[in-house]
Amino acid sequence: MIRKTVFSALLIALCGIASCDDGGGNNGSSNSSSHTITAFSFTSADNPGLSADVPGTITGASIAATVPYGTTVTALKATFTTTGTSVTIGTTEQTSGTTANDFTSAKTYTVTAADSSTQDYAVTVTVASNSAKEITAFSFPAVTFLTDVYNQSGSP
Repeated sequence: MIRKTVFSALLIALCGIASCDDGGGNNGSSNSSSHTITAFSFTSADNPGLSADVPGTITGASIAATVPYGTTVTALKATFTTTGTSVTIGTTEQTSGTTANDFTSAKTYTVTAADSSTQDYAVTVTVASNSAKEITAFSFPAVTFLTDVYNQSGSP
């Protein structure tokens, strides 16, 4: 009789523990469909060619960043935050602040969620125009002067 009571108590306790919500709001499901880039930038710490951090502007599934005039964009390392489980460009895994990419043309970042759903982001980097307003050179074309057009009397 005691064995049955102990066994019943253990069974009830296990059932109670198994039915508890994990508090994560997904009722025990580990699959998440979240695949968002929430922040994107190029930091001067990761990109020696930048004198200051350059923020990206996220608008829907597009990200735009403008780097200063003269910046070489062939090996920029993006720093980003995502709700997904992985980020790739094509088949290349992207690590925030580490993976260098050539941004001479737009790149498509693909964010994969825990449930394997994906979201593509088009990332465009623009190099700012030269803002210099100084005169760097000035000259006159060669000019030939005729010195003896008039004689001493003032007539030709």
